[in-house]
Amino acid sequence: MEEGLPDESTIESREGTDLHTFLAHPEYDRSFLKQHLQDLLKSADELDQQLFDTVIQNEKLLDSAEYVEMREVEREWNGMTGHIDMVRRYPKHHITIIRDAKFGFLPVERAELNKQLRGYAVLSNDYVVYVAIIQPRAPFNQRITVARYSDDDIKNARVEILLIIQQCADPNAPLRAGEWCRFCRARGVCPELMREVQKGLVPFDKMIPVDLSKTAKLGRVEARLAQLSDDDLSKMLQAYSLIQFVSEPMMDEARRRIQAGEFDGWKLSKPMERRKIVNSQRAISLLSLAGMSREDIMECANLSLTKLEEKLNHGKLRTGQVIVGAKDAREFTTHVLSSVLELEVGKPRVLKK
Repeated sequence: MEEGLPDESTIESREGTDLHTFLAHPEYDRSFLKQHLQDLLKSADELDQQLFDTVIQNEKLLDSAEYVEMREVEREWNGMTGHIDMVRRYPKHHITIIRDAKFGFLPVERAELNKQLRGYAVLSNDYVVYVAIIQPRAPFNQRITVARYSDDDIKNARVEILLIIQQCADPNAPLRAGEWCRFCRARGVCPELMREVQKGLVPFDKMIPVDLSKTAKLGRVEARLAQLSDDDLSKMLQAYSLIQFVSEPMMDEARRRIQAGEFDGWKLSKPMERRKIVNSQRAISLLSLAGMSREDIMECANLSLTKLEEKLNHGKLRTGQVIVGAKDAREFTTHVLSSVLELEVGKPRVLKK
C-alpha cells in the first residue's frame, strides 16, 4: 500500500533527514546548523562513544583494537534488505556493532525487542553482534539501549526473520494494525487500521448533540465512559493509540485536497507561526545591549532541570565539586535549588501490558 505514496515531508522528518546526513558525515561543517540541531548531533556523538566504550569493556578489547567503520551501509540477506546507519567491525575478534539513530520525540522499542535491529543482526556474518539504538531526544535514562547477539542468537533470529519474510510474501497475507502503523506511509488509507479504530469507537456510536456547550459535552462523555465495561474501555484505548497514527496524514491529505480546490465544506486557516529563540546566550547578550536589564531578562527565563543535570553530568559546569553521574547531578540541583523547586506530580500514563 505504500507503493507510489510520497515520503512524508514535515518539519520533524526534514530535520531527521538532515541529522542523519550530518551524523553519517562527521566531516561536514555543523557550525551553520541551528544550535538545537548541533546539540542533538553532539549528544548523538557522545552516545556513540558510550556504546563503543560499553562493548570494549564487555568484550575485554583493547582501546587500540583494530576496527573498520562504515556509515549508511546497504546489506541484503535472503531477499531482505537493510539500510544501516553505522557499522563498526572488529575483524580480528569477529565482533560487529550496529547502531541505529532515532531523532524523534517518542522512544522506540528497546534494542533487544526491536525487530528492525534483529533484522540488521541477521545481515551480519560475525560470531558476536551488538545492536544499539540511540535516541538523543528521549528521556536521559532511555537514550541508549544495547543488545548482544551470539552466534546461536543469530541463527534463531534468522529462523524468525525467514518466517516473517514468507508470511509477508503471501499475496493473501492478512493486514494487521498495531503500534507499528505509525511508521507506515499508508496508515492514512489502510482499511484494517480504519476497522480497528472503528471497532474501538463502537461504545460511542451515539453522537453527542453538537449544540451542547463544551462543559455539557464533556459531562456526557465522562458519564458514558463511566458506564463502559473493562473490555470496551480497553478497545477505546487501543483505538485512541491507533488514531494518533492516522491523524497527521489525514490532516495532510485534507490540506492537499483543499489546496487543489477540492473537498467542499472545508477550508484552511492561516498558517500558524511560532517564534523561537534558538541561541539563549546570544539572545541575552543582545537584549542587554539593547538596554533591557538582566533582572528583567532572567524573569522571563525558564531553566530546564534536565539540561542543567545533563551539563553537570558531562562536567560542563564549575560547581566546586566533581559531578560523576546522573544521580549526583540530580542530587546537586535538588540541594542547590531547593528553595525555588516545586514538585509537580503528573498523572501516570496508561500503558498496554
